[in-house]
Formats: sequence, structure tokens, C-alpha cells
Amino acid sequence: MASVKNIITSLPWRRISIAAGTILLLFVGVAVAGLLYIDTNTGRNQLAALLNENFKTPERTIHISGFEGSLYSALTIPLVTVADQQGVWLEANNTKLRWSLVALISKRLDISSLEIEKVKIDRTPISNDEKSKPTNEPFSLPSLPMDIEISNYTINEIKV
Repeated sequence: MASVKNIITSLPWRRISIAAGTILLLFVGVAVAGLLYIDTNTGRNQLAALLNENFKTPERTIHISGFEGSLYSALTIPLVTVADQQGVWLEANNTKLRWSLVALISKRLDISSLEIEKVKIDRTPISNDEKSKPTNEPFSLPSLPMDIEISNYTINEIKV
């Protein structure tokens, strides 16, 4: 008569659980490697390029010059520009923020501190004629895919 231990170890469940555990460890390893890579200079540059491409529309271009510091806690963006068909109309220099990566899991962008050294507004942006027509609808903010909370913000200089 076979012992219970022999029956358990001979079952295919052991092989299945080993395979599942190996696959899970592989996914976790790839995710950790990706998070470590994105915090390198090359990873930060690729992230800036991806964001710049996604922030571009026919009417508006938002350009992020790059990232300095850690993407996971204290981040500095040397230059952010916003442009329309006539060119750049807004610049934000040396934007520093402290934020929580963990909050993104619950679809929240939690910024504990936002400091912008200098904001320069050259002119008002060009507005799309259809969007600038007055309507009877009350003003409402656009819906965003996540909640945004900024606890403390400072703009050291505004130049208009």
C-alpha cells in the first residue's frame, strides 16, 4: 500500500504548482526590472518621449524636457513648455515634485509638494473657434482617469 506522502508527491499538482510559482516569479522579476530600468537615464528619456508623444494634439503640444532625480519620490523636470500653432506660450522652469507611487494603484496622483521655480506666460493661447463659442452649459472640469491631490504648491516667480 502506497503511503499518503508518495501519493501527494506523485500527483501532477506538484508540477503544476512549481510551474505556476516559476511563472509568477518570472512576472514579478520582469516588473521589478522594468521599474528599475525606468529610473535610469535611458528609461527617464524614453518615458519623457512617450509622454511628449501622448500629450501632442493638432492644437496643442506639451513638451517635457526630461526628468532628474528619482521617478518614485523626488522628481525634477527642468523645463515644461506648452505650445499652440503660433509657438510656445507657456514655460515652467525647474518643476520639483514629491509624490507617491503607491497611490497610483488606487488611481490617485498624490503630490505632497509641488514647487515651480519660474512660470513664464508669453501670451494667451490660441483657442479653437468651435470651443470658444459661448454655450449655455455650465462650466465643468474634464473628467480624468484618476483623482489628483496636491497638498502643497509653490510658484516662486510668475512672469507675464
